[in-house]
Amino acid sequence: MMGIITGMKKVHVLTPGYWSANSQSFLNPLLINRRLLQNSGVGLVFFSSISDSIGECDYLLIDSKFFKPYWAGRSKEALEIIERLSQEITTVLWFHTGDSAGALGSYAKSILPFVKAFFKSQVYADKTLYQTPLYGNRLYTDFYHRHVGINDETVPELDSILDSEELSKIQVSWNIGFARCFNFYGEYIASLYNRFPSKLLLSISPMFHEASKRRTRDAYTRMGLNFPRETVGYQRAQLALLMGKQPRVSRAQYYKEMKQSKVVVSPFGWGEINNRDFEAFIYGCLLLKPSMDHLETYPNFFIERETYISYKWDLSDMKDVIEDAVHNYKQYREIAHTAQQRYVDIVFSRTGRENFVRYFLSLLK
Repeated sequence: MMGIITGMKKVHVLTPGYWSANSQSFLNPLLINRRLLQNSGVGLVFFSSISDSIGECDYLLIDSKFFKPYWAGRSKEALEIIERLSQEITTVLWFHTGDSAGALGSYAKSILPFVKAFFKSQVYADKTLYQTPLYGNRLYTDFYHRHVGINDETVPELDSILDSEELSKIQVSWNIGFARCFNFYGEYIASLYNRFPSKLLLSISPMFHEASKRRTRDAYTRMGLNFPRETVGYQRAQLALLMGKQPRVSRAQYYKEMKQSKVVVSPFGWGEINNRDFEAFIYGCLLLKPSMDHLETYPNFFIERETYISYKWDLSDMKDVIEDAVHNYKQYREIAHTAQQRYVDIVFSRTGRENFVRYFLSLLK
């Protein structure tokens, strides 16, 4: 049985809405499991603005995207609002819906005194990294700067170094695997939901393409390459040098090609976890990624040699890993099948939904 919080607890959620993959993933499991949460003693109310009644709750969950427009010129106002909310509400929880385990934001240290916890979709397994200056505020951008000598034309301001008390507030929420924009119709459904917020739209599952289906393409590497910072785009640029640049195609063509592919290669971009990872799961492809061992995330979709195959961050074995995966695809196809089934079980099954509710209750406690 799912854990039940004693007495009905009012949980208010402040969010700009269902606009990006990150905000979708933050909102989806709350919206879909609203009834299960209510049965477990949690009443959810969603706010897209700061009204007089927003403080009438036991918990306030803040999607960081709500305050994103404030940080360019209105940061003082934002902090004053957050401080006032923390004085009115017993428990304020910040949900940083950014892309990477790093990049807390220059404002993070100012927010931490006002919140009980600072949640991220994925955090460093070694949390002391948040007490270490990292070039580009990401472990992998720091790696390519230090070990490859890559310098960005524009380097973001370094994140503040956290002390031990602040560090204890950095916790794992849930990652973008709960979003719905990872197949051809996903973005259209999300856009429609913004206009007509019906739970029925969110209940539409993607059409899965079984890993056992015949595939005529080998390694799929078509992806965006235009990043303003070279350290962020380094992995993708090196993959393009190895496999060749491929021009943009329509969404329909992109997903048609993926469906035909045995292997999908998914380097890091702005974050370690990408839409492409879940596209691979939906279309039954074998996922290849740089090692994810440095991360703690929920749910954990990334289990080495069980749901994906990794290559080294220095990319010294990337070519060999891709060639091995293609040439020995039949031996590895079970990994693609396991990854797809795990994704289905976690995100779409009744058991997966109940597990999420249990996990969410543990965050509140």
